Amino acid sequence: MRQQHHGLLRHGLLIFILAGTGLRLLLPFFDSPMDHLFSDPQRHWDNAGRFLHPLLMNGCDPLGYQVFLFLTRKLSFDNRFVLNLFTGILSAAMPWLYYRAARSLGLEQKPAAMFWSFMLWMPSFLVIYSFFMVETLLLPLMGLGLWMTGRALRRKDLPSFLLMTVCWTLAALTKAQALLPLILCCGYALWQMPRRIPALIAALALTALMLIPNTLRTRSILGFPSPFGNSCLARIMHAGGTKHTQFYWENGRRETLIYSSPSCYIHPLEPLNEWRIGRGDGENTMEVVIHRKNGRNDWTAALAGVRRSASVWLQHLGENVVLFLFAPSWPETSHEGFPGAISRWQRWLWAPLIFQVLIGNAAFLIRRPIPLLPLLTSAMLLVLCFQNSVTMEGRYRKPLEPLLLLNFIWLCSKSGAAGGGTPKESGL
Repeated sequence: MRQQHHGLLRHGLLIFILAGTGLRLLLPFFDSPMDHLFSDPQRHWDNAGRFLHPLLMNGCDPLGYQVFLFLTRKLSFDNRFVLNLFTGILSAAMPWLYYRAARSLGLEQKPAAMFWSFMLWMPSFLVIYSFFMVETLLLPLMGLGLWMTGRALRRKDLPSFLLMTVCWTLAALTKAQALLPLILCCGYALWQMPRRIPALIAALALTALMLIPNTLRTRSILGFPSPFGNSCLARIMHAGGTKHTQFYWENGRRETLIYSSPSCYIHPLEPLNEWRIGRGDGENTMEVVIHRKNGRNDWTAALAGVRRSASVWLQHLGENVVLFLFAPSWPETSHEGFPGAISRWQRWLWAPLIFQVLIGNAAFLIRRPIPLLPLLTSAMLLVLCFQNSVTMEGRYRKPLEPLLLLNFIWLCSKSGAAGGGTPKESGL
């Protein structure tokens, strides 16, 4: 009877996974990112279109997604059908990569398959692929990085370690949020290498080589090197405390850009409370003038000019914590109808899951050796929750969300109860 029950569960999961994969492959043909070109998706589309003739935002935004979308547009000749096909394949591949990561990090087959099905059907992980957003590439790259991390931990050889380093560096070049997992995963794997010094030297040399193109490119565009993108823009917006920030970019001719955070327009606690962040009230605008010929100096001066008092700093921190726990992920929630509504309601899942994972991880973080998964999840969670450099958005939580789900299932599984299991690779 028990064997029959397990057989039914296995077949049910397989049907669920196949249906979810099929939905992800087909959804872009019915809800194409080509139909949602506005704000950030429009900016990424334009960045790819002028990749060879860059403007300010090509230097401020990280390189990875620009290259990906540039190549996608070139290979597809901007054909709608081919673009939708590429999007569907990327959407379907993302949950599978996290499944491979789960198996590689020691999760048994059934809980790993459950995790795969959650990743396939989770609304915000699905609806995000209706938009041209950095996270559509960042999520699969982080899944690949985790998979290669488990592989490197098992093999403990230089090629596996360097392959892991390449994957995490690609993720960091796509969004700087991946810098923390890059450092933690590579450091964790390095500690278990039989020959650490040669591995460290090779990894640093390889990473430096990968950073050279965007270091040179940003120096050409911005007037100073910034291989992971220019974070000064978002930091100035956050510290300034105004709803809008207008940037004047002087580079022979004036380029004018005005930005505001989506968090200014939401009530993260609705329908329980109509509270929103302070800068969301009113229509105040801060103006910033940047001259390319001055390199980093004007950006640094602008940051110094919006230095916050202790009370304002604490206010911004408190607002960011609330946004981290409860803000919906934009632009999915801008979607009309059911997809936007279910993505909006899904945000209530994360706060209880965060506290449950933190409590569960506490027991493992005092053990020796410390398992990688609770270490990585807890570190990313705490850094994101208490950062006060940029205005938090629900979307900034998205790279953490697969780790939260995986960590929770890991804690509930037999391998979690036993201390993490042995890293392995096996097909479903």
